[in-house]
Order: sequence, then structure tokens, then C-alpha cells
Amino acid sequence: MPDSLISAVPRHLFVPDIALVGAVVDDPDSWIDRTADPDRWWQAVNDDRAIVTQLDDGAVDMAAKSDADPAATATCGRIAAGRFPCLRTTRSRTPR
Repeated sequence: MPDSLISAVPRHLFVPDIALVGAVVDDPDSWIDRTADPDRWWQAVNDDRAIVTQLDDGAVDMAAKSDADPAATATCGRIAAGRFPCLRTTRSRTPR
């Protein structure tokens, strides 16, 4: 079930045009830019890895590609699926 839920949600809607995919913020190869290199951006979005979507709680524009601290990510599907069992969900009936 988790795989079907994850594949049903289009991840690209949650990834900004400029985002961080590498471990080294000041490395140009760590950044993806949808306008400058759309193929690389789409590849990163479709890969099973986390993508940093916000720096310093949104105080830093991602276009600046600064060395600010990562604050939010689009989690990779494999990690998200691994968290589903922690939800302890049960089936319930919807009231009519």
C-alpha cells in the first residue's frame, strides 16, 4: 500500500525550480535548476533521494544558492514509505 500512495502523489509539485540535491552547498553540482537544466531537475525529482527545498526557514532565497542551513526537504519515497508503519492507522467506517 505505501508504494501506491507515494506513486499517486506527484512529487514535482513540492519541489521548487531551484533546489539542493548534494551534500556540499557551495558545490555547483549540488544544485538543480528547472529552468537552466530541466532534464537534470526532472531526474533528481524522480530519483529516490531527499531534496532540500528551503534554507534557513525560508529566510534565504534558493536562487541565491548560498551556504545557509537546510531547513526543509522533499523526502525520498523509500524513507516516507518506511514511516507508514509508525502511523498505527486502522480502518474505520465513514459515518453516513
